[in-house]
Amino acid sequence: MSKYTTGEIAKLCGVSVRTVQYYDDRGILVPSELSEG
Repeated sequence: MSKYTTGEIAKLCGVSVRTVQYYDDRGILVPSELSEG
């Protein structure tokens, strides 16, 4: 399974890192797996 950073997800989706963080904070984006870091 591929793992992406917040920045990579933002770039792939054409949005800002802050937008991805906002969606994550609101529970809109739910990772299928979390890294230990």
